[in-house]
Amino acid sequence: MKKHNPYGPIMAELFMVNDMDDDESIRAKLRATQSRVKLLRDGYYASPSNIDYSSPYNRAAYLLAYYPHHIETIYHVLTELPKSIIESCLNKEKLRAVFLGAGPGPEVVGLAAYLNDYCPDVSNVVAYLFDKHADGWHKGQEITRYHLVPQYWPGRTLVTVPIGYDLLDPPEPSNEPDSSYAQIAHPLVTADLLVMQNCLNDQLGSANTLLPSLKTITDLLKPGAIAIVIDLYFDGVKALMLRIEEQIIATGNYAQLLTARNGFHQFQSQIDVPQVILDELLTGEDKLKPRRNTKYYVSAFQPCDPDDIPF
Repeated sequence: MKKHNPYGPIMAELFMVNDMDDDESIRAKLRATQSRVKLLRDGYYASPSNIDYSSPYNRAAYLLAYYPHHIETIYHVLTELPKSIIESCLNKEKLRAVFLGAGPGPEVVGLAAYLNDYCPDVSNVVAYLFDKHADGWHKGQEITRYHLVPQYWPGRTLVTVPIGYDLLDPPEPSNEPDSSYAQIAHPLVTADLLVMQNCLNDQLGSANTLLPSLKTITDLLKPGAIAIVIDLYFDGVKALMLRIEEQIIATGNYAQLLTARNGFHQFQSQIDVPQVILDELLTGEDKLKPRRNTKYYVSAFQPCDPDDIPF
């Protein structure tokens, strides 16, 4: 991925919302956010993490300290997939994608950057953002749609559709057209791409609930879609990801494209971090060090047409 700076649009929007337009008030706000960033890092390192995203302070800290880096991961994963699969599945005029546990949607920006570099035929993306706190992430999702994606994918159209969804408390299947189940089923059956990025570390103690929920989701995907699960290099994540792989492969209806069995992947950050962030927020002190490298596990699958499955 090329050098990029997502911080400009993020800071401009956050500080405008908080009516801060002078240098000292901005710096003071960044310094005040340090304690929230430290709490986030403590929460993530605990593994399983337990972050309260209903808190606007935690959401703001996430946008400044974590969101920029989560743009890059899906970009790198997509470059690992076979070009023939990308060409047949993603390089089309209109692309539909579902993002599980999307929060503000940094992976949507990563997808947009990838499309800009590798999929010139795509001119329109509909991104369904499934998240337990979909309403709370409204401002972050606006930053994604209106401020960042136009920077990474200029001249194209992105529509984001936030949908309240709890992976551990999914709606019961229903044939009613206005049901909560129908609200999630339609995006899934039409999706060309399904991405679940950085959700597993939160769910390490809830695997027996998570696995059936994910099976319901993946069973709805159409043949030829791409399903991707990504998570950071935390204790327990690889084991849970392998359980997900086993569950999906056991159906006999999927081709595996990438597997966590091959170990973690790693890339170096290409973010051009503004000096004010380094001076006042990610100062290099304990728990405030800017991220230089990202390690992650990934699994990727493709549902097959039953007529194409050999017996």
